Amino acid sequence: MENIIELKPYLDRVRKIRHLMSILNYDLSTKAPLEGKEEEGRLMNELSKGMDDIFLDPAFMDLIEKARKKDLDRPERALIENLYENVLYVKKSSQEQRDRWNKAFMDCSLAWERAVEENSYQSYLPYFRKNVEASREIARLKMEGEKTPYEVCLKLSDKGLSEELIDRIFSRLKDFIIKKLKEIEATPSTLNYIPLPELDEDKQLIMCKNALDLIGFPRSKTAIATSLHPFSDFFSEGDSRITLRFKPKDWRDALYTAIHEGGHCLEFLHWSDEEFENYLEGSASMAICETHSRFYENLLGRSRALVPSLKKCVEDAYGGDLALSDEEFYKKVNEVKRSLIRTEADELTYSLHVIIRYEIEKDLINGKLEPEDAKEVWNKKYQEYLGVSPKDDKTGILQDVHWSDGSFGYFPSYALGNIYGAQLLHYVRKNLDVDGLLSKGDIPSITKFLEKEIALDYLPGPIWIKEVTGEEFNIDYFISYLDNKYPVK
Repeated sequence: MENIIELKPYLDRVRKIRHLMSILNYDLSTKAPLEGKEEEGRLMNELSKGMDDIFLDPAFMDLIEKARKKDLDRPERALIENLYENVLYVKKSSQEQRDRWNKAFMDCSLAWERAVEENSYQSYLPYFRKNVEASREIARLKMEGEKTPYEVCLKLSDKGLSEELIDRIFSRLKDFIIKKLKEIEATPSTLNYIPLPELDEDKQLIMCKNALDLIGFPRSKTAIATSLHPFSDFFSEGDSRITLRFKPKDWRDALYTAIHEGGHCLEFLHWSDEEFENYLEGSASMAICETHSRFYENLLGRSRALVPSLKKCVEDAYGGDLALSDEEFYKKVNEVKRSLIRTEADELTYSLHVIIRYEIEKDLINGKLEPEDAKEVWNKKYQEYLGVSPKDDKTGILQDVHWSDGSFGYFPSYALGNIYGAQLLHYVRKNLDVDGLLSKGDIPSITKFLEKEIALDYLPGPIWIKEVTGEEFNIDYFISYLDNKYPVK
């Protein structure tokens, strides 16, 4: 901490501005009326300018340069290098450029909400075109030895990975899933036609709160709202929030959204004192963040051992027996089928949804695909990989919010989270009786064990997973997990 003590006044300001931006973004996504969103967008841009002013301050820049030459410990080095990247960005770009880029992303985000309501990619396209061009410009500006502009975006997912490595990993995963899916469909006994009881929105909210209590989601430090696209965010040491959405005829979507977003918050709320002292909260790569959310949602949340506790969460909200045995409940929440919606996909096919987005966004940022052609490519890939075709735009290319705010490079983090998570589970099982704890509904004991690895989540993914598990990053654990979970005769 002594090496960065002079930076503390600046870092305190950065922390406060980020807090305000999180509050404003949460309001924009949940409560802000349509007519007020444009003004809130301008407020967001003003906060962004305030952040830029800090990084443009010559005294701040000088302190960063001096700190880079010091003998720093690992957390300090991670902080200083993160700050240096931001300094380089504002030094290389002009205020006019940053204002234009921020406006492109804000306008596109608002246009996305309208386009989803209108079910029209065509109305969204003019805004998306400006968004993609802004993202390309930023990627080219930030290039520092990366082989392609998109490789710059990949740093959002994980600084330790390259486009070449992701291509290789995803190619193997894609081939495995497509083959496995065909094998499952050829085995009638693995199909499941059990009817699903319905819960209205009020009961689904109660169900979600029950499930969040089960995983150890502390209500005194959290908040829940609804939004068009669910998300979670960190505000401060005692404040992490999630949003949900509800489908009238299928409570599984809300249930696992709650556990997914709650898993994010459990990571946020277990960041170590060392991370806060070194201003490293929120510095985990998106792949590591998604490791935690998908660890709780799938590896724990869809496990056979947790079924009795999770079923009780649903039944207590439903107000009676679901008329499903534990085994039927397990099958119902692990049902495998070809689908159009990423967030509703089963564990097996989910990564195919991610790979489709990865292949499209990579070509968009690298200039090999234009926004005008993205919808057609999207539809073709869905037919090729999953054997389904979107019937409209909102169940197709408009279903996700990520690209609208310029988050190119984020999507791979979901599949990487699956891969890291399976390797992490293998390690946890060597130290804890995971199934025994889950059968008692004792998820907090697993979270407590994970505090050590959460304290290291500021590291690049491959370094982090090796340090935590003692093994190199290895996709075999995830493929083996899927293969064993979905056996075929």
